[in-house]
Amino acid sequence: SGLPSPLGPRGRGAAAALAALTGAALLLSNTRAALVAAAAGLVSVGSAAPRLRRALFSAAVVASLLMVASDLLTPRRSLILTLLGRGHTVAFSAQSQLGRLTLWKAGLQMLADCPLGVGKGRSGQVFMQFYEPAGMTESYRTLVNSYLTFATEHGVFLFGLCGWLVLLLWCGSGSDTL
Repeated sequence: SGLPSPLGPRGRGAAAALAALTGAALLLSNTRAALVAAAAGLVSVGSAAPRLRRALFSAAVVASLLMVASDLLTPRRSLILTLLGRGHTVAFSAQSQLGRLTLWKAGLQMLADCPLGVGKGRSGQVFMQFYEPAGMTESYRTLVNSYLTFATEHGVFLFGLCGWLVLLLWCGSGSDTL
């Protein structure tokens, strides 16, 4: 039963043990992004392997529930509790999700205010000088998002030009998938 595999029974057992170890490491990392990536990986494998679809869908649901549980079990870092008004101010730190959302929202506002860019290497400095809300005292060098940092520093035109060139290179490479 199961999918044919060149690994044999011992190889499949080792692969299952490695997968379980990887899953445990992802859970213990307390990194919601890692759990989301694992769930997305399970969904993509499930779409490619129809025989495993039900089991992988169940695993993706379990991974999603574990992600919510890991968020709620760490109240000092909980995005859910902070959004509900029951979290701690630590959730607004530079490394938190809400801190990043604040940076990204300000980055979009920077693009609207200065579509030609704020200058190479200046996005963090401009954020702290003009956009940082009261209560946030961290210092930043970037907007913690490579694309948004590039766009705000170099402007919408150069960002669009780079995107267009990447698209041209991709389409010109003979690849028929984007």
